[in-house]
Amino acid sequence: MFSKTSSPIGQFICAARKRAGLSQEALAERLHVTRQTISNWEGGKSLPDIESLKSLAEVLEVPVEQLLYGEISPPRDKLPSAVGILCTYLGTAVLVAGLLYGIRSGYSISRMERIVYNFSDTLPIWIFSLLWGAALLGIGKIIKLLER
Repeated sequence: MFSKTSSPIGQFICAARKRAGLSQEALAERLHVTRQTISNWEGGKSLPDIESLKSLAEVLEVPVEQLLYGEISPPRDKLPSAVGILCTYLGTAVLVAGLLYGIRSGYSISRMERIVYNFSDTLPIWIFSLLWGAALLGIGKIIKLLER
């Protein structure tokens, strides 16, 4: 496909041009250069200057890095991001559920058939849900920070 004398950059330009479905002539027209210029770039006889490289990237709709270094590795696995989001949602759910369950568990009916609220039944549930909810939210935040 490529000659032995062609440069890697020329090979990357050629591959991107073909993926874009353009002939050398069509690419040359869009860049306002000659077909021979495109042929020289792809064949390794010359290299595009910085402005031409930028224009090439725009026309071929690829990052400049792809023209310089070839295929860019795919984005990192999205699993850590999903785990971070899951931890954030679970942490929020634990906090809300703990609050509501704590309120519910504190109410009882006394011997005189009056509704009373016993704070000592509520406090352990709130502490438990606060600790677990905060831990899950913290893990979600740490994962998010590590992805940067």
